[in-house]
Amino acid sequence: MIVILEFFRQAPRDENRVIVATEERTFETIQVAVSYALGSINNVIFNGKRADGCLIKSRQGAPIFEVRRDGDQS
Repeated sequence: MIVILEFFRQAPRDENRVIVATEERTFETIQVAVSYALGSINNVIFNGKRADGCLIKSRQGAPIFEVRRDGDQS
């Protein structure tokens, strides 16, 4: 399955997000994509700060899963 990973920074107490990196990758399952995103969040740096999370989307742009650096998943 081909997915798009959008790593983002989120403003405190606000829903505004800034996409800091986008990656298109192929994974066998969504679980593998989630594991990859969890491992990659701390490696995405924007203006000296780490990404807050990653939105995993289908190739067509539909949201599939969201992973946050603090461990929340939805």
